[in-house]
Order: sequence, then C-alpha cells, then structure tokens
Amino acid sequence: MIGKRLNTIIRFCGKSKRIADIGCDHGYVLSAMAKNGASYLVASDISAPSVKKAETLLNSIGFANFSVRVGDGLATLNDEDNLDMIVIAGMGGYEIIDILSSSHIKLTNLVLQPQNNVVKLRQYLMDNNFYIVKDIVVEDRDKFYNVLKVKKVDSIKKLTKRQLEYGKTNLSTFNGDFINMLNQENQKLNNRLQNINNLDLRNEIEKKINNNNYEIECANNRR
Repeated sequence: MIGKRLNTIIRFCGKSKRIADIGCDHGYVLSAMAKNGASYLVASDISAPSVKKAETLLNSIGFANFSVRVGDGLATLNDEDNLDMIVIAGMGGYEIIDILSSSHIKLTNLVLQPQNNVVKLRQYLMDNNFYIVKDIVVEDRDKFYNVLKVKKVDSIKKLTKRQLEYGKTNLSTFNGDFINMLNQENQKLNNRLQNINNLDLRNEIEKKINNNNYEIECANNRR
C-alpha cells in the first residue's frame, strides 16, 4: 500500500504527461502516474536492481512507453526527453542540491522530497530562481517528510525567514502533520535541555521551542 509520502508526491505531479523519477526504486510513483494518464516515463536510478524493479512494475500494468536508465542524478536525462516533471525523492537535502547544481538539462517543474537539510534546500532553491509552489510536511508511518513542488522561474522569489525555516504552505494552511512534527521536536528539545548547562546553548534551544510553539498556535488558529 502506498503511504502518505508517496501519495503526496503523486498528487504534486498533477496531470504531468512526461515524467522522470530520479532514484525511482520500486517505481511506485511512475506506476501511479501511468494510471493517471502519463504518456512517457523515465525510471532512473544509480542501482540497476532498482531500475529493474520499476521496469517489472510498469510492464505488469501494461504500460509500454517508458525508458529505464541506470546512472547518477540527472546525468541519465536529456532535453530531448521533453519532460514536464522530474521527481527527486528519498535523498538528502545536500544530495538534491548537488544533483540540481550539476544538471546539464533545462529544469522546469520538480517534486522534491528531501530526507534532511530541508532549510538548506529551500535556501538553494530561492537563490537559484526556483519558485516553491507548495511545501508541506506529511506524517507517514510515524516519520515526518517535507514534500516540495517547485517551478523554475526567471528571477528570485524571496522567502521570509519563517518560510525558509518552516515551509510556506505549512504557514498558510492548517496542517495537522506539521503540528505533530513541531510537538515531537519540542519534546526532544525539552529532553535535551535537561542535560545542558551551557547558557548560550540553552537560550538557543529555548528560542527554538518558543518559535515552534508560536507556529503551533498560529496553525491551530487556522483550523
């Protein structure tokens, strides 16, 4: 069964017709997009066994117009693919930054799901003319994931400090998963405080807790 993380990625892909999944693993996202009316798919992964699993899945649903490619990042793609969506999910934030930075193809629409360092990724996207269309936290099997829908634009679209830290969509809509994430983070931070004597570090952690509490209150007010 596909969980909330993958379902959010699929939803963010919308009605895209020509899609590449970088780090495709089993191919679940591509399979769903095939069923949603995609016309051409690229399954790409640095792991040959993973690409084979995606190939097997797409064949099993009777979808024929796809390409499987083994390689690192976006190196397997070219502009002749005419892609209207690229998915990069399940990798670290810095790894996604490296992939985007080394791209040799024109980038338009992306769905990104970093496993960590999402603030650094948001900063990179802003600095490099990627407009963040949506940016939400989802809870899936007791873990929290950030999922971003991104579009390349001609000029920098500034994010506020709060948007960089928390994600613009989380700050504009009620999101119970976002609240759960902040409550869990605050619990961990309060536990850390019990073992910290350094005043500067304590102040830093307490400031983070207070900021999180402010966002929780704001989110609850949007309910």
